[in-house]
Amino acid sequence: LGATEFRYTVDGVTTAVPVGPDGTATIRWTPAHNGDQRFEVTTRTAAGLVSSPTAYGFHVVDVPAVTSEEYPEGYHFVPVGTPGTFTFSPGRPGVVEYTYRFDLDYQPGEEHTVAATDGTASITFAPPAYGDYVLHVTARTADGSTSVTVEHEFTVWEP
Repeated sequence: LGATEFRYTVDGVTTAVPVGPDGTATIRWTPAHNGDQRFEVTTRTAAGLVSSPTAYGFHVVDVPAVTSEEYPEGYHFVPVGTPGTFTFSPGRPGVVEYTYRFDLDYQPGEEHTVAATDGTASITFAPPAYGDYVLHVTARTADGSTSVTVEHEFTVWEP
């Protein structure tokens, strides 16, 4: 009660923001690294009284997103060879390429690389056989760092 500012600490840096007329404040924060994060908030009154901290723990994982209109995750009744577009979107800025492979019935497929434009890339894939597919996608930035690999699973069944 009577708070005039919020103070939040993340990655060892404390920042103060004013309390808005509705008693809240909004901030934008971009994680600097993957892994466990701790976000701690206190309030401060005009008289300098500081509340007990409230802490929030969470885990940040840098994973690219994979989308496909033709082959979203799940089961699909389509003829073998029906092409689909798969779009890769970055989980962080600076992505220059993606490495991907399609496994069929848990047998690893051939690995490929596609360049990213503005962090995004698209490929076309036509499943060569009926079965369970897992698309593995990893993003890479210009400095050579890689993301966690994301898996996009779908099954192609005979119509």
